Amino acid sequence: MTKDEVLKLLNNHIEKNEGIMTVFGELKFKKSDKLGEGGNGSVYKTKFNEKEIAVKFLTFLSDSKKERFRSEYFNTNYVRSDLNNVVNMIHYDELKLNEDSFNTYNIPYILMSVYSKNLKKYREDKNEITEEEFKKLLNFLSSTLRSIHNKGIIHRDIKPENILVDENDNFVMSDFGIAHYNKNDFPLDNNTKKGDRLANILFSAPEQKNNQYDVTEAADIYSMAQIMYWYVFEKVRQGTGAQKISSNYKWDCAVIYDEIIDKCLRNNPNDRFQSIDEILDFYKQRKRELSEVNPFDDMEKFQDSVLSIVPEFYNNVNFIEDKNAMSDLFNSIFEKKYREKIEFNTGNGNNSISSIEKLENDDFLMDFGQINIKKIWGYFTDFIYDDILLLELENSLGYEIDGETYYSVGVVENKGTFPREEIDSGYIRYEDKVYNVSKLNIQYRDIMNCYNIVAIAPSKNCILMCDNDVYLKELQNKGKITKEDIINLKLRIKENKHSDVLRRL
Repeated sequence: MTKDEVLKLLNNHIEKNEGIMTVFGELKFKKSDKLGEGGNGSVYKTKFNEKEIAVKFLTFLSDSKKERFRSEYFNTNYVRSDLNNVVNMIHYDELKLNEDSFNTYNIPYILMSVYSKNLKKYREDKNEITEEEFKKLLNFLSSTLRSIHNKGIIHRDIKPENILVDENDNFVMSDFGIAHYNKNDFPLDNNTKKGDRLANILFSAPEQKNNQYDVTEAADIYSMAQIMYWYVFEKVRQGTGAQKISSNYKWDCAVIYDEIIDKCLRNNPNDRFQSIDEILDFYKQRKRELSEVNPFDDMEKFQDSVLSIVPEFYNNVNFIEDKNAMSDLFNSIFEKKYREKIEFNTGNGNNSISSIEKLENDDFLMDFGQINIKKIWGYFTDFIYDDILLLELENSLGYEIDGETYYSVGVVENKGTFPREEIDSGYIRYEDKVYNVSKLNIQYRDIMNCYNIVAIAPSKNCILMCDNDVYLKELQNKGKITKEDIINLKLRIKENKHSDVLRRL
């Protein structure tokens, strides 16, 4: 019987009986009392002794779905006292329905507490998020995941729809239907394996989509970071040009949140934080460090690294066009050790960067974004917080492979160039053999022909402030850059300074 047929049978029963009969007595509700419907079931609101409760029905009646539904109730309640902020499931039972005189169906259901909304609706009702609200979400996610991971549970389906909000605006985690339970520690085995591809797409870790790695606690940590990013920017983080909390909000710990999100969203799960405790320890350590950081330290190092290669940038607007000089400049910048990461800003988005290296075709690779630099403009003064290093770009040529042009490729073992789409499966045929891509040295290159200028600066430089994005956007659309443009840009950006800079002036 299909899900739609089961749902129709259930709705007919509800309408005919105005609810269902349970071991606690009759629960009255109608089709119009439905709170929501997902891929596997439906939830209705009712009352028991004048107290509101919810009834969650499973309407996808495969054996595996029924087993997972039972496991969700029994296994989670088995360790309920050790879990934090988990949905309150009161009772499990099955509703016996007769389609006709020959066919009987048992529809599992769970009685649970009623929650006023989910996190998606909760966020829609807010215009902007404060740091206090963000920390509330971070504390909820870390406390909840720490407790379930400590009991041998991997949730695997963390998304805004599965975080519920009660009448006091407290968050709870719900829907453990595809969770992985350590079968040695729980009464029911829901027959999911760590490598099963089961979860949502937007908030899922890459290994949940391509099965390249086992799904571990690190997958939940990836989803946690996507929730954090989505909560601020109302979209998940994908590809290059991600927004930074620290560039958009003057929060005390904004840069720490950015660093946590960056590491949690690494494609390779081994490169992420491996536990919630690691995240909490990192947060405490960085908070101590930042309380002692002088933002001018990184700015002075950055200025020295630039002027040691191009002294003509000091107290004067100038530019360089020689590709080898550009390479020397970037090598000088990135060989320094900074307290916080160097960043780029385009006016439309910014992110941290760890390297810019010259390629064989005289383009440059900024992490994995390929750019064709026409000129590098510089204007450095003793103020240092408004120093300008601006890359003026031209379009890069695509890669010709088998008669087709590609703008996103991977260079394998410094030899073969392959379209990115042939690598994303996690495997590649290389030199007549199939390899797991994690076993090969692959340099990813995504051509960035969407920008005319890119600013490079140390953290807290004026040019990274979101209030100054409008000036970079103007230059993006201008075309050819002039000396007067750089002078005017410096005059304008210095009016908006980072709070850490203001405290030191």
